[in-house]
Amino acid sequence: MEISNDEKVIENIKSELIKYSPKTKSRIIEKIVLAALGSIPWVGALLSTAATFRTEEGTLKTSNLQTKWLEEHEIKLKKLLATLSEIDQRFAS
Repeated sequence: MEISNDEKVIENIKSELIKYSPKTKSRIIEKIVLAALGSIPWVGALLSTAATFRTEEGTLKTSNLQTKWLEEHEIKLKKLLATLSEIDQRFAS
């Protein structure tokens, strides 16, 4: 069975979203370590900045993938609407 290009795009987006969604256990461990290191003033600030940057990077990637997914489905919905409009016109005539 051959997979269509649309299905490949959707599967690619799904796998990318899964890859960038953090696991609960790793988030908890990261928060605990950062909280412990945050007690050292300059180290805490530096690590907090680095962690924020890393978190933002994952959030931006996820946001971009979701935008791509929405754009892909917007195209499909427009095609569906055009097709339904054509069918409606054929019934009217």
